[in-house]
Amino acid sequence: MPFFPNGPLPAQNLESTLNRFNTEHETTTSFVGAGVTTVENKRAFIQRLLEALNKDIADEGYDENPLVTKILTCLRFLSREPEGCDDLFGNNGVAVLLKQARLDVDAKFDFTENPSATEALKCLCNTLLQHPPARLGVAELGGVESICHLLKDCHSELPSDFQFLLMRITFLLSVEDPAIVRCMLAPNLGFVDTLTIYLQPLTKQQSVKAEMVMSEILKTVYNLMSVGKPAPATTRSSTKLNGRTGSRSSISSTVVTLAGVTVDVDYIDGFKNLLPVITHLLINHPLPSTPLTPPISHMVHTLLNFPLTPYRDLFFKQGDVHPLVGRLCEILAGSLDANSSEDSKPNARRKSLSQTKVEDILPSLLLVLGGIARQDVDAKDALRDILLHEDIDRSKPLDEGTSLTSRLIGFMTSIIHPNIRDSVCELIFVLCDEDPGKLVRYTGYGHAAGFLYSKGIAGGPFDDSAANSRPASRSQPIHPISGKYERPDTGPELEDMTEEEKEREAERLMVLFERLNRTGVIKAVFPK
Repeated sequence: MPFFPNGPLPAQNLESTLNRFNTEHETTTSFVGAGVTTVENKRAFIQRLLEALNKDIADEGYDENPLVTKILTCLRFLSREPEGCDDLFGNNGVAVLLKQARLDVDAKFDFTENPSATEALKCLCNTLLQHPPARLGVAELGGVESICHLLKDCHSELPSDFQFLLMRITFLLSVEDPAIVRCMLAPNLGFVDTLTIYLQPLTKQQSVKAEMVMSEILKTVYNLMSVGKPAPATTRSSTKLNGRTGSRSSISSTVVTLAGVTVDVDYIDGFKNLLPVITHLLINHPLPSTPLTPPISHMVHTLLNFPLTPYRDLFFKQGDVHPLVGRLCEILAGSLDANSSEDSKPNARRKSLSQTKVEDILPSLLLVLGGIARQDVDAKDALRDILLHEDIDRSKPLDEGTSLTSRLIGFMTSIIHPNIRDSVCELIFVLCDEDPGKLVRYTGYGHAAGFLYSKGIAGGPFDDSAANSRPASRSQPIHPISGKYERPDTGPELEDMTEEEKEREAERLMVLFERLNRTGVIKAVFPK
């Protein structure tokens, strides 16, 4: 049975108990759940540890006493499981952790690397993760302002491990809590500028630690932009035409993000300095074997909260849309390559993604692509050249090819991946100028029917004779349902058939008519 202290714990036995406990439970993630101890015993042990931090060693100097680090390490292990941690997760426990991390209201914001402070931050991360209401305790005790000040005043001194822990805490604090987000965004804290300062050097670093810090910063930015955004203000009436892109933009207090959400332009404007840093990272950061994983996935998610129209020059350096558009399409193709598996039948519609997580992540990338295409004509043309090129192989069903276009069309009728299906359909529809005729002309009605029906555009016929703005050079007729070339009728004429061939053909027709008769498609009348 794994070791766990029971009953009273005298001060003289505390250090030896901690040494044994920390050695045995370095990788333990469950105590009560695994039957190592009871809730009561675990609660009593945590109370004894907090008492030791508050009383037994309060006068001995925190920095000099190695016992503090051992206690905090033990609390970190215990806080991996919420059961029995009521005292640690309450305001008194949070206050102890903030004090040990030098984040209490009396802290001086001069950083000194210390093992006990590091352990306290790790324990605070566990506390916020396992018990989200502890966020309120951190805010009430001044921890939010202390973290922002420490990051701002000591950015050149903090090692990457400390940066990661602090950014991790800011992310956990900002999850679904508008009040704390508003506190973080107080003008006197300059927190968004601080995040920009930390993110910029990471564009030149390629290490696991740098990527970990980068991911926490991007997740925090996403929370700040989405959780804390105010209700849209009333749009002013004056408008102007953006001649460069051919799109209409409003001089108003609201803008539409790439996710299609209307937000206050003044609020989003506070984050614009982050945008060129994020796009630079997205274009230049090496792609992993599975591209849509952190930190790349967090970059994509963060872009969803930005509108393109007012920040075109920040999205596209020197107005060139191709680097960003090309990289996003590269990530899309790489993600499908890394996560797709096909069964023995060569039908792309049966393709499934081997990692179900991609069903939740890939639509975000498709949403970014659709938002960019919807808000910028030049970017839409560049995307159309990559994703909907005219020379698609129509000699076979469109969803059976290996090109990126064929694979996307295959997902238009997917039952296994509804989120990807809906996002792909919306993207292709936008690239077809949201014109049903263009969509049907390119993909065939069979692939587009379900999507059009969901948008209330079912039926037809769709006049696509002049639908596509780009010339289509094709000499063969295209089947309106499948989108593939129609095969010419090369069957033998009746007079060229032998009697045996005529009998086989007549028998085949009779079977077909009988099948149609049974299904009610036609009502055959047999001669008497």
